Amino acid sequence: MSTTYRYASVVVDDLTAATDVFERLGTRTTWTGTHPHFQTHAALCATQRGGVLLLQQAQGAHPAVRQFRDARERYFNLCLGVDDLQAQRSRCAGARHVTGVTDEYLGPAGPSFAVELSTGGQGTLWVEFVPATAPSVGHPQSAFSRVESTAMVAPTREALLEPFRELGLEPDARVSGAYFAVLAAANSVVSLGWHYLEVNEPTGEGAMAGFLKRLGRPGIFGLNLEPVDMGAFVDKAQKESIETNTPAPIVLRLALHGIVMDCADFITVSPRATGGARLFILTPREYPWALLGE
Repeated sequence: MSTTYRYASVVVDDLTAATDVFERLGTRTTWTGTHPHFQTHAALCATQRGGVLLLQQAQGAHPAVRQFRDARERYFNLCLGVDDLQAQRSRCAGARHVTGVTDEYLGPAGPSFAVELSTGGQGTLWVEFVPATAPSVGHPQSAFSRVESTAMVAPTREALLEPFRELGLEPDARVSGAYFAVLAAANSVVSLGWHYLEVNEPTGEGAMAGFLKRLGRPGIFGLNLEPVDMGAFVDKAQKESIETNTPAPIVLRLALHGIVMDCADFITVSPRATGGARLFILTPREYPWALLGE
């Protein structure tokens, strides 16, 4: 059974302001409304392939949304497309790490159901599923060609990989085991075609360990967006006064099975700029797409 990526969700305090920031960054808003399960106003901000769902922090929202009221790190949900929605539902219902399966509802990406995934007694991660036949999330005029990957972190990679396997998501040995010295973390990769899920495990003090300490449980560290034109993005961010960690992209390096490689040129957009979503704007180099044959 193949699995494809649709979007990740992030909780924001001011939906209108956050949507405006994402529009100024270069996404396009393709859906607005009330999320049937998470019970709050939402906006889907699309790249050309994949997007970010912004969920309004509100008094009447689902507890999964309200728990992020005072949090700095606010990603909590993935939406994935599957070949057979009912077969996936049956699979989830029998999974040891699934603590709940919702009724079907019409969500931002089509007919959906959601599961709450236990991550080893250290919190939960919500995952929505939609049929692969549902329209893809995307807008041809976005300044981003895709949501290239989703970076996640856990005390041990198995804390997320074990429940992911129960959902039919297997790590790819060809590109797993990379070590990022600047992040002090090692990864495992679940390939989803043009997108991948990256599960990172801190190996010492660094950005990943600090994130995990602040969040207090496994979760999404950030989304990696690939711009159509990196130079144009940098110019736009400066023009729009959107906060980035460096004025220009830097190279992210890693070691995979003893071989040093350049992963990507990237620049970070602070969660302060977006209202809660850490974004890595990157242009891939050698890893992982060259090794995956993409």
